[in-house]
Amino acid sequence: MTDISTHMRNTAAMLATAATLLTGCQRKTEAVAPANDTNLAQRALPAAPPLSPDREITNLLSDPALPGDVRSALMNPRVHAILQSLWESGKTDNPVSYLRNAYPPTEGVQTVVVLQHLLNIELPRTLQQGAEHRQALLKHADTQSSPFREDTLGTVRWINRFLDTPATPLALDGDFGPRCHKRRAMITQIANLTSHFPHIKEDSGSNDTAIGPRTLRLLTEGRPEFRRYFEADFAIIALSHNEAVDSSPRR
Repeated sequence: MTDISTHMRNTAAMLATAATLLTGCQRKTEAVAPANDTNLAQRALPAAPPLSPDREITNLLSDPALPGDVRSALMNPRVHAILQSLWESGKTDNPVSYLRNAYPPTEGVQTVVVLQHLLNIELPRTLQQGAEHRQALLKHADTQSSPFREDTLGTVRWINRFLDTPATPLALDGDFGPRCHKRRAMITQIANLTSHFPHIKEDSGSNDTAIGPRTLRLLTEGRPEFRRYFEADFAIIALSHNEAVDSSPRR
């Protein structure tokens, strides 16, 4: 009986000791964890790089040839958001075309002003490409026999419809009317003829402008400063505008 009592006391003592050790370990863990959490919270994170003006955007906004209405539209954050979303949609599986009526007039009109300006600045390059392609076709036709020669000359006549029509700049009125549609069609169709521009796939349809991300890229092919504008955060654009104002000659 004494041996049993002694054994039970020893067992109880062992259990008590184990419980004390476990409790102590638990208390130790609980005491350390908050300190670790505090240290993590107090650790300094790397500072975000400061924003700075973008050289290409500054050059764009300080260009004296940039119409004032276009400059004002570019500095509208809503116009920037619309054009940026259009531009970025080209990197997805669902590119979109710009629809004027999807936005309030105050935003839509200024966005169209920018698009009209892009159509204007792309026109000379398009005419040059079309003229060079026409000349190449005429030379090629001299080496052909019927009926291939007639087909080539038919393409030349089709190009002449665009090249032989006086091309005056579009009015920056914010109204994407018939002249804007014809100008956009001329630019994309000549591009389609000279470089296999697939405008039918992404930017076709009578959806106000038929200007999608692929056409937007075409209109800015020789204008990296506009591409930077589409890609940059508006905060950088604002800084670039301030830089352009500060660097402009005082009158």
